[in-house]
Amino acid sequence: MKKDIELIHVFYGENQYKDRRSFVFLDHKSRDYVIMCLSESESSNFITRISGHSERYAEDAGENWVLGVIKPVNSAWSEKTVEQDKYF
Repeated sequence: MKKDIELIHVFYGENQYKDRRSFVFLDHKSRDYVIMCLSESESSNFITRISGHSERYAEDAGENWVLGVIKPVNSAWSEKTVEQDKYF
């Protein structure tokens, strides 16, 4: 039996971002990607759903978080945020 949500990629930060992790999931029902971005030292943990994009796009989003390209914000980031979208 296939799971509805499958973990497909995990990214770990290094050096100054060593406390960051991201997990990229595939939602088999909706065919969307779900990205969980975590940080042990910052209060900027968030989950976002990526619709209408490729797996590579979702991977890039997760990787950009652990590389520090995506900066923490006070409110949750979503793919519709123009400022963040330029990083993908």
